[in-house]
Amino acid sequence: MTDANKLPVNGKFEIPRIFFDVVECLLLFSRYLLVFTSATIVTVGVFDLTIGFFQVVIDSGLTEEQLLDKVMKWLHLLDVSMAANLFWFIPAGGYYVFIHPKANGESRFQKPRILNHISSGILKEKMVGSMVAIASVVILQHFLNIATHRVQIDLHIIAVEIALFFTLLACLLVFNHTNKADHHPHNSEPPLPGEH
Repeated sequence: MTDANKLPVNGKFEIPRIFFDVVECLLLFSRYLLVFTSATIVTVGVFDLTIGFFQVVIDSGLTEEQLLDKVMKWLHLLDVSMAANLFWFIPAGGYYVFIHPKANGESRFQKPRILNHISSGILKEKMVGSMVAIASVVILQHFLNIATHRVQIDLHIIAVEIALFFTLLACLLVFNHTNKADHHPHNSEPPLPGEH
């Protein structure tokens, strides 16, 4: 193996570049598995709920209880989809922040825009933001169950979930405020020489 294909690590041991290429390829191309969950929720879910809504409105055999069952099913799938996106983003972002051998994040593969300017602060912020979104869907499901008296849910559990939700939201606001310097405008052009 030539020296161009190896990367020095602490000046002692060299890791072949192919290792990083394989890991990066697996990480980046695994995101396409998420397309199916997102596309299903957007197309089939919205279509199913829209048809169900009009069936209830024109009284064509679908009851409100059955429509609520559909809503709960799609909320659960939305929750799973958001968790899957979080489970992909954290390892991918962590790889580019902590492991990727090039300091500027150069890659042979096309990366999602968010991974082009990822930092540990932005990674934490995105993780907490995803957790807030997932928690809000879970709390919505619980409130729908309480409102319809379908499931007995301990109110102490709801209180803990709401407290956790607001704690995560506060963390998100703190991360957002402290990491403003890490954010880069997406469509801005670099300044011309001599301009500040």
